[in-house]
Amino acid sequence: MKVDYSKILKELADIIKNRGRTEAFVESFNLVMKILGNSDPYKYIKEKYNKVAQSITESIDFTKFSCKELLAIMASSNNVDIEMPGYTPSIEKFIEAINIKETVFKTPSNKICSLIKNAHTIALVLDNAGEAIIDIKAASTLSRNKELIIIAKERPYEIDVTTEDVYKFIPKNLKLTIVSTRHNYPAFHPSSYHALNVLLNSDVILVKGIGNLEAFLENPVMQIAHKTIFLLRAKCNPIADILSTDVGSSIVICGDTLLRIIRRTLKYPSVT
Repeated sequence: MKVDYSKILKELADIIKNRGRTEAFVESFNLVMKILGNSDPYKYIKEKYNKVAQSITESIDFTKFSCKELLAIMASSNNVDIEMPGYTPSIEKFIEAINIKETVFKTPSNKICSLIKNAHTIALVLDNAGEAIIDIKAASTLSRNKELIIIAKERPYEIDVTTEDVYKFIPKNLKLTIVSTRHNYPAFHPSSYHALNVLLNSDVILVKGIGNLEAFLENPVMQIAHKTIFLLRAKCNPIADILSTDVGSSIVICGDTLLRIIRRTLKYPSVT
């Protein structure tokens, strides 16, 4: 197959100029898949992380952890990703990170746990393979006697988990609803209108990873900012600088707190 790289670069330049960061990343990945003739180039890596996570979680009783500890585990497990400047993932780092509870709460944990306690419906927006297994088990513990909705991409994007993956590894005794973004864009992207509608109608939204956070910042849904809880590791300098933390730190922060920080540092839209 002959590839017209000049045409590809022009397409990407147009996306970056006119359509934003999220679309540039997703569409560049889609172009790579098309060139390779491979719809899921990271499939083997995802399966490896899922296998490790399943093995680890089999020996963990999540009911023994407090709300704050469960949130910390979810944030610290966001240690899986593709390689990026200043960050190199590995199975070893993933295993080590799961037991780390030195998480920074940029929004007070008692406020977040009160939101969760009083919620009837909790939505969980997944990120990477491997950690998604931990996230679902932690979130199912947090949502006991509540409705739990899992949101994931329908089609592969890097090592993000898909709805097909979720159906393969969720325990059969877990009662939850699985919702697809219907493509490989994040749930906060305007084209993910079905997922966005679910988020609007949820009482609490737990969101994993930098990609979902960045998509939210590109398209901030102000009416859900106060009930959206981001759980992630600051894997790059820009995010670490904005959140005033070290690269690699695990963070828990509500959307309204995040937007106030952004507004102060980057003159972002105000939160009402």
